[in-house]
Amino acid sequence: PSAPLLTDTMIEAIPLSEIAKDGTVEKNINKALKRVFKFWGIYWAGEGVGIVLENANKEKMSKWCQDNSDESHNQLRVTRVLNFLMAIGQQELALELEAKMNHHRKKEGVSFNMHWAEAVGRIDPD
Repeated sequence: PSAPLLTDTMIEAIPLSEIAKDGTVEKNINKALKRVFKFWGIYWAGEGVGIVLENANKEKMSKWCQDNSDESHNQLRVTRVLNFLMAIGQQELALELEAKMNHHRKKEGVSFNMHWAEAVGRIDPD
């Protein structure tokens, strides 16, 4: 709950075109994403490669693949990451992450996470 949030003021301070030009910012964002994905048991080799959930660490994946009745801080963290990706122009990655995570939840018999879908602008659980 006390994690820093990306605000509209922050977004407006540095236009997306400037972030795209700054290799250091992009490198740091990718490093942070890889770190949180690893924590969640998700493999991501980098931009344009795709997200892999197959053969992932089940124990780590259980941090976010659980019943919505207990909104854990990890589930809220996923929502924040999705919001962040959408805000910085990484819609494709956000959409892929949400779709694969919710698909995995369905496969495991866990309910659809509507908060994640709403974060990427998807309203249909199918």
